[in-house]
Amino acid sequence: MPQLVKLDSVGVDYDVNNNTRPIAEYQDPAGQKNYYKYSMKKNGVHINHFQTFEDRLSNGRYIRENLDCDTGTFHRGDLVKVDLVGLDAGAFNFLKESENVAYSNANLASPTTPTSNISGGCIGYFGAQTVSSKTTTIKLGR
Repeated sequence: MPQLVKLDSVGVDYDVNNNTRPIAEYQDPAGQKNYYKYSMKKNGVHINHFQTFEDRLSNGRYIRENLDCDTGTFHRGDLVKVDLVGLDAGAFNFLKESENVAYSNANLASPTTPTSNISGGCIGYFGAQTVSSKTTTIKLGR
């Protein structure tokens, strides 16, 4: 079971094009490998996009991660909930490959299937996870 890592806060980044992006902020525990998945809700509705992150290059550091979402997803007054999901390595590997296929597939020569950690030819993953959530309201922007 992954260690529970608590979100300190969820902020908002406003870029020069007036787009808004949530930011997850938390302390990554030192001395161990940690794997994460971020997911979001807008006004109580799940956003059909997730993002993975591992602490290979940031072990033990304070993390301030911009969360990817479609341009124009968030507007002034929207309530944004961010989930920081702690994953085990098998679940992370499946989700990272799924993320690459779903959101970055322009570089793939042919369709691929993510590597499952379930035997018997099944597609999917089995794993334990922890969840920490925070919400914020978009105060500026469009």
